[in-house]
Amino acid sequence: MNTEIIDDIQNLESPANVGVAISSTDGVVQLMGLETIFLGELVVFQEVDGVVLNLEASISGIAILGSEDEVKMGDIASRTFQEVLMPVGVGILGCVLDPLGRLYADS
Repeated sequence: MNTEIIDDIQNLESPANVGVAISSTDGVVQLMGLETIFLGELVVFQEVDGVVLNLEASISGIAILGSEDEVKMGDIASRTFQEVLMPVGVGILGCVLDPLGRLYADS
């Protein structure tokens, strides 16, 4: 692993709430940090959101909800303390939603 990224991880103010991308493959980012994250939690990168798919002792797997090109090695991710939820009800029948339950502009 790149020594600059290791230094960035060690210098984080709160490793429990912030993580650093150490790899990105096929829409899944491996993050180091985010020590207290929970499964299904929404994570925010600078340009795109993600959802926690797996938890290991020191690395978390995050599925990117958007273009995987938006996340590269060394990018910082933050917790939102919110799980990914999808709205339901009569008000959204026939509407087109993105993966986070937001309406597309043209629907």
